[in-house]
Amino acid sequence: MSVPATPDPQAVQIMTIHKSKGLEFPVVIVPYSDTQADFSIKPTDWVSVSPTAYEGFEHLYMSLASEAKFYPIHAQEVYTTHLHKTQMDHINGLYVAFTRAVEQLYVCSIDKPESKTQKESSLRHGQLLKRFLERDTAWNKEEMDLVTSFQKGTPIQLATSKSSTPTLPLGNYQVYSTGSRTDFSTRRGMLWASGVQEAINKGNLLHDYMSQIESIEDLPAVVLKIQNDDYISSQVKSELIETLNLLISPQYFEKYFKPDLNILNERGILTPEGKKFIPDRLIIDNGQVTIIDYKTGAQLEKHRDQLDYYAALLLQMDYKIKEKVLIYTDELKELVWN
Repeated sequence: MSVPATPDPQAVQIMTIHKSKGLEFPVVIVPYSDTQADFSIKPTDWVSVSPTAYEGFEHLYMSLASEAKFYPIHAQEVYTTHLHKTQMDHINGLYVAFTRAVEQLYVCSIDKPESKTQKESSLRHGQLLKRFLERDTAWNKEEMDLVTSFQKGTPIQLATSKSSTPTLPLGNYQVYSTGSRTDFSTRRGMLWASGVQEAINKGNLLHDYMSQIESIEDLPAVVLKIQNDDYISSQVKSELIETLNLLISPQYFEKYFKPDLNILNERGILTPEGKKFIPDRLIIDNGQVTIIDYKTGAQLEKHRDQLDYYAALLLQMDYKIKEKVLIYTDELKELVWN
């Protein structure tokens, strides 16, 4: 899934050449235009062979490396056809890249000298551009520095009569790892299956919104999200907002949500065995870590064991453990140990 953004006069769009087909832009920058003209990644194809020489097989699936030109005649033909097709694909790619600009085109290449044994078919894009400049008398080796630029034409900004569309700045855009937002699909499915009141798990909702708060300054934006969530009843919204305000208030746990703290919310820790563990909240201060996890319901010994295991993983990463904190959101109590 992708979310397209509205064009902005100060924005830079990054895309592949293939994706830019059919589009136009005022200014286009083509970086790394230095691919070899006959380059392809591990080319392979089917080649006809004699059945008597290959156990009855009429075709072999083989690599089309450069030594294929020394193979039997049909293999040579397949290799040559592939080479020409690859070169044409590169030329088409350059054509698309170089014709997207309406006003200005910038091409970045490396000045790599041609070798005496280098063939025309294996020239790099930068070498082809250099030949063009040499023939156009724009290439002066004596005047070249480490980085050299060449210009044809005059950069201009074309007048436009298009009315500008007002844009609203996006104040806060949350990005999550794959495993940290799995409650959404489950939550929606439960809602559809058995009704709103029975489906909403207040603990999961609270945990989700707490993960979006790094400091007390983020609270108003999260409260606004709760108010705009159409899947939550008014009663649950009020309860969530009240609990969040209490959790981050000076009376309870404000000390863990001060703006000057270095916070990592729901960042995965990978073990050597490839397993992933995600503490709810880490506060890092000069190599010392405070581990915080939010819990609902009764206090259980396995909650302590979970944080002790997180601490063991962080010790392996050369962190020092300052505190381990369990915050029980129903009772507004904390359990702290070293």
